[in-house]
Amino acid sequence: MVDEIAAAVAGTPGVTLLDCQSDGHHNRSVLTFVGEAAAAGEGAFRAIAAAARLIDLTRHEALIRASGPPTWCPSCRSEPTTWRSA
Repeated sequence: MVDEIAAAVAGTPGVTLLDCQSDGHHNRSVLTFVGEAAAAGEGAFRAIAAAARLIDLTRHEALIRASGPPTWCPSCRSEPTTWRSA
């Protein structure tokens, strides 16, 4: 399942998947990817869409109960910026 979500990101034009790590104890995965803002946004959208399609929360078992896929989707700008342009 995680491989399919990672493939959705990696298959997004303009996006490079840098890393994918999973923690089975907490039933959590972290995908790290880069790209221009629009491409990265599309990659995140595709990852979330794949997760929503693949993850069945009625069968979810973990120490931390998930409210839905994803529970967290942060993004970071990597180019120099100021507070006014952010």
